Amino acid sequence: PAPAASPDAASVKESASYWNKRKAAEGIEVDRGPLCRIKARRAHVPTEAMEMRMRKGDTLIVKRDELDGEPGWIFATKGGDAGYVPRACLVGDNSPDRSVSFAAGAAV
Repeated sequence: PAPAASPDAASVKESASYWNKRKAAEGIEVDRGPLCRIKARRAHVPTEAMEMRMRKGDTLIVKRDELDGEPGWIFATKGGDAGYVPRACLVGDNSPDRSVSFAAGAAV
């Protein structure tokens, strides 16, 4: 039997929503990978239509392997909202605690 899902794991519905919204935003299929939940460390007020508003403490769904890397933007969903947010607002500088939990990157 498969292990029970973590209470923090994205549901199949959340995963499907993420991938559908990402495809709509980018116009192409992207390589699917594991999704994770992460809490916003800072608020972000959008200045462009493709950006998403978030408050400090909001829980977002993002593609796990996009958290690491250069400063820049990352696609995220939050409830019915979706858009790009600054990676720096999600990952604390040199912090070992990223407030991340893994979610299945379920294919739809």
